[in-house]
Amino acid sequence: MAPDSASVKAAQKLTSTSKWPLLEYNDDAIWGHCQGSGSKPYQSRIDLSGPAFKCSCPSRKFPCKHGLALFLLYAQQQNGFTRQQDAPDWVAEWLESRADREQKKVERAQNKKPVDAAAKEKRKEQRELKVSAGVEELTLWAEDVARTGLADLQNKNYQYWKNLESRMVDAQAPGLANHVRQMASLAITGDRMSELAASLSRLYLLLNAYDRMEQLAEDLQADIRTQIGWQWSQDELLAIHPVEDVWLALSHSQTQEDRLVMQVIHLVGLESGRMAKVVNFAHETQRSSLVMGWRGGQLIRGKAHFYPSGSPLRAIFADAATLSPERAGDTHTTPAGMSLDAMFNQYEQLLARNPWVGPYPFIVDAVVPWRQDDAFWLVDAGGKAVPLAERAGDLWKLLAVSGGHPVRVVGEWCGDRFNPLGVWAERQYFDVTSRQALAA
Repeated sequence: MAPDSASVKAAQKLTSTSKWPLLEYNDDAIWGHCQGSGSKPYQSRIDLSGPAFKCSCPSRKFPCKHGLALFLLYAQQQNGFTRQQDAPDWVAEWLESRADREQKKVERAQNKKPVDAAAKEKRKEQRELKVSAGVEELTLWAEDVARTGLADLQNKNYQYWKNLESRMVDAQAPGLANHVRQMASLAITGDRMSELAASLSRLYLLLNAYDRMEQLAEDLQADIRTQIGWQWSQDELLAIHPVEDVWLALSHSQTQEDRLVMQVIHLVGLESGRMAKVVNFAHETQRSSLVMGWRGGQLIRGKAHFYPSGSPLRAIFADAATLSPERAGDTHTTPAGMSLDAMFNQYEQLLARNPWVGPYPFIVDAVVPWRQDDAFWLVDAGGKAVPLAERAGDLWKLLAVSGGHPVRVVGEWCGDRFNPLGVWAERQYFDVTSRQALAA
């Protein structure tokens, strides 16, 4: 959410109610006055439906430190805010202008020119031909590797892998290019040959599946096309019947490569029990286009439209709104967990439906985080244990929160290790990928 770490530090210095002579909210917005160096305080406001930020300060950062501080205060010290039925004019007018802009967007979308179906089909056919050529080339390459042996790949330099990756991009198969990039990172290290062999096997399975895709189930065809690199349009996804629920945000992370920011949010539906994963991308200068406010522990009411898959997880949300504690009511925010054995069985079923499923989130119950010989584990009552992914900072937090007692943990099972995202302890949910802890 924050544009940079400096903004976070600056905002934390303003998270004292003494610096805010006015702090108010209603169901739609939060607003306040922050006393700056001038005679007039800065007017800061947040639209909870986004959330979206606006402030009267001259900062060019978005959101500015005042907006971030206001949001932090609301999350941590809501009893310091006064609830109002109506927002003041300077807030109400801004909310109305935002609603007007959204309505105009809808009208423009409804009035857009119809798609040239013939031209679209021609572009699709041309891409299919390019992808097929790329699949054929990569299949021959994989068979050559199988004949000569994996050890030969350790001698290949960076340019060798980059050329192969570029040819897949030229074939309009970015998913295959990503597979090549992952294999390159394994081969260049030189000490992860078993992982390289598994990666090559999954790739070869994908290439062969693509050649006979029409013989496979519809959901599996969708997974193959996703792995190859086909994208689903927003209109296609919104046409899929949604899962409407109150969703608990489990974790919120952002990573950056070059100037591209990737945002990943994990959620669970409190009624449906469905897991959902939101993945968004933005240029570093356009962070405001990402979803903001869905931090670990936040409740969101909305409709999840899942990407077609044999193991549906990734989704986009429509009609989503964050819920304040009053609007959430008595919604139960601690979803049911399962045993480690049940997790193993469910993951096997997912693999049977989608061999490229990758890490998948589960909630496991009554497990104790444990550290032994510099390794971290989750151990159940029967003594069964699973290793945790090596991210020492997060794992120490998990260990500290549990206090050596059985807890409910959510995380991604990767088939050989568990990557924790959060933990429930004493009716609190802790996002172990961040510093935030919120009452459940």
